[in-house]
Amino acid sequence: MSAASTEVWVVVVPAARQTEAVSAELLGEAKRLAGGGTVRALVVGHDVEAEGAALARWGAASVLLVDDPRLVTYQPERFARVIASAVRTEDVTAVLFAGTVLGSDLGARVGNELGRRFHGGCVNFELAGDKIKTVRSVDEGRHHQVELADGKPYLLSLVPDTVGTGAPAPVRVTVEKVEVEVEDGPTALQDLGFIEADPRTMDILDADLVVAGGRGVGSTEGFAALKEVADHLGASIGASRPAVEAGWAPYERQVGQTGRVVRPKLYLAFGISGAPQHLAGMREAETIITVNSDPAAPIHGVATLAVECDLHEVLTALAARLRAREKGARG
Repeated sequence: MSAASTEVWVVVVPAARQTEAVSAELLGEAKRLAGGGTVRALVVGHDVEAEGAALARWGAASVLLVDDPRLVTYQPERFARVIASAVRTEDVTAVLFAGTVLGSDLGARVGNELGRRFHGGCVNFELAGDKIKTVRSVDEGRHHQVELADGKPYLLSLVPDTVGTGAPAPVRVTVEKVEVEVEDGPTALQDLGFIEADPRTMDILDADLVVAGGRGVGSTEGFAALKEVADHLGASIGASRPAVEAGWAPYERQVGQTGRVVRPKLYLAFGISGAPQHLAGMREAETIITVNSDPAAPIHGVATLAVECDLHEVLTALAARLRAREKGARG
């Protein structure tokens, strides 16, 4: 299979809560898989042209847009039929789906529509002549399962945060509307709406806002003050390894190389010095605010805003300001 003849599509469904970060990672892997071939984003939904155009900076050569009022809310059966119809119109080598719960479900449904196997939960894949080699993590990451499959189009999903994203490039992209039949009428599954996750219990990987504490917080009581601020902000709690080892936060809240790698919109760090292992787990956050009395703390070096003062004074003042804001909003 020549590189020029390779065409890889990335399926983007905003209604299925697919974030730009997930789509960007998929586009990066699509470029690698395609070699010198073509990478396209297939965006499905209603009034989503802006989301499609934004994908150009992550590597989409063009955007194929399926826009229909009947696609305003996510309905997996209908979306699967629409995507399968679009794929049938072109000689596509591979189609990549988000490796989320909804994305993997959608990929399996599209596979059923096309009569093709869906290779879900991949951590790597590559073309090998007219076949594709996929790698999946099994046994809780202790082993890898390698498979060789043939027959286009290959349907794949990538586990989120496997490779991350590169730097965006400001380029324009051609947006082409695709005419695909969208069925009317009821379906077996109905959209009953979306319930926002509780930031106190949600997986920290999915959090847009993270308030994290380290050894400098000093005690269980200090972490209670941290949690109050997080609750007012609608943020999830994170912790450094020393804070977890001290018993102030559970392991699933640990941020770092030996914990979770997070990329929130805001990472607010209190009393964290910034060991290399911790920095590896949070340095890709969009905005980083650090509060630490040590001006030489390494974490200040990656901060958008570094505050050098007593963290307890900041926590007390911030909690009071947030309580007053909420009281004013209710009044």
